[in-house]
Amino acid sequence: MTRPADWSLELQLEQVEQEAVHPDVKASIMDAIRYMHSGRSQKRRGGRELVRLLEIARLRASEEVEWHVVRLVQDSLDYLNGSFLKLDFEERYHIHQERYSSDLIT
Repeated sequence: MTRPADWSLELQLEQVEQEAVHPDVKASIMDAIRYMHSGRSQKRRGGRELVRLLEIARLRASEEVEWHVVRLVQDSLDYLNGSFLKLDFEERYHIHQERYSSDLIT
């Protein structure tokens, strides 16, 4: 059973894609992000297919020796599988924090 894909996961994957160096690794992460938006409604798609795409991204990153990306993608998988609490996940990746700090400045 996987947790539904959400905005926090999407933002984290966008950060991971920026961290990736090799084009194949970047492309496999973008495949997962595109899949999240491929549904008919505005809800993000998740489930087994998203897990499969993230496992492919993790494999590509390991093949290109991008170990930091392997770890980040594994965190995404752990989040989907419920091993990470949402607040812990968001705090670890500073998701939403930049937005709130810029709101405080203005």
